[in-house]
Amino acid sequence: MFTSARKSMPALDYVSIIRSVYGDRWALLFGAFNSAGIAAVSALKANAPILFVMAAALLLVGFIRFANMRAFWHAGIGNEDAEAAERWEQRALVGGALVAVAHGIWCLVAILIVRDPFAELASITLTIAATVGLVARNFGLDRLLTVQILSLSVPLWIAMILRGDFYYQLLAAMLVLLLINFRKLAGDVRAILLSAVHGRAEVSRLAAELDIAITTLQHGLLMLDENGMVTLVNERALKTLALFNVQKPIGQHYTAILDALNATGRVPERSIARLSEMIGQRTSGKGLLSIDGGAHYEVTLSSRRSRSVLLLEDITERVTAEERINFIARHDTLTELPNRSYFGELALEALQKQAAAGRRAP
Repeated sequence: MFTSARKSMPALDYVSIIRSVYGDRWALLFGAFNSAGIAAVSALKANAPILFVMAAALLLVGFIRFANMRAFWHAGIGNEDAEAAERWEQRALVGGALVAVAHGIWCLVAILIVRDPFAELASITLTIAATVGLVARNFGLDRLLTVQILSLSVPLWIAMILRGDFYYQLLAAMLVLLLINFRKLAGDVRAILLSAVHGRAEVSRLAAELDIAITTLQHGLLMLDENGMVTLVNERALKTLALFNVQKPIGQHYTAILDALNATGRVPERSIARLSEMIGQRTSGKGLLSIDGGAHYEVTLSSRRSRSVLLLEDITERVTAEERINFIARHDTLTELPNRSYFGELALEALQKQAAAGRRAP
């Protein structure tokens, strides 16, 4: 409760919260003028010079806080400079306590000394309003908020109890519950905010890692949504599709891309039909795109939860190597003529064809 928030959160979060405490100094100064003005009006109405003193005190404290906030932004602390942020937290603690004490003493003077209904109403109303502002501004720092609530409420409670009126004392008890609820609400908001910040940071980190993984992937990658529209393409897939004059595939339907492949006349229709069938049925499997000119691409399709991912792997070198190995296994390395084994296969195949043709002859 009374320890620095630096010990309970990462440096980046801590510095961000300190900055939020020092944000919008003009609104704080406007609030100080408002409180001082109401105190001055109360002094005139109740003919109580002491309230003019309170008005001056409220205004002075407001200017001190304003100057401190201005100095903070001129200091320009780094995003992870937790040590400097802790020093500014201490200064915010002192300044915030002064503001809270000034409002609390204002209530005490109005209730115990002046005893004017309007002065009492004005001081309590502005003090509760200031408490709401404290919660909204300082919810991220539990220590600061706790010190301010105590500094503000203790003089108010003392005044209401010493007033000797049962209803004032009952109101004091209700205010205790209200201020406790304010502090709990601030803690809940702080927890939700930090959870959201951490979640967003984690999502950003994972997105960056995924982007690196997709960009450096050795295969081309396309992702299709539930409607068959292309939603993600990596750099290697873009280069591969560009060979078939497919530009800007994101947002296109997969059938449009297959039609573009077919229009080139370089891809066998059976290969395109096989891919279209696999994608349309959202099955998983592999297909081969053999392109005129000797290029070969293996397409691996994986479908899950109405989405599909296609991996394009250039296997030209592998196919070429397999064809070369097959050629060497069947041909003489010197003359490149069929060897005995392959010659036997060819002869057997020719005899089988001749025999089949003889059986079909009338």
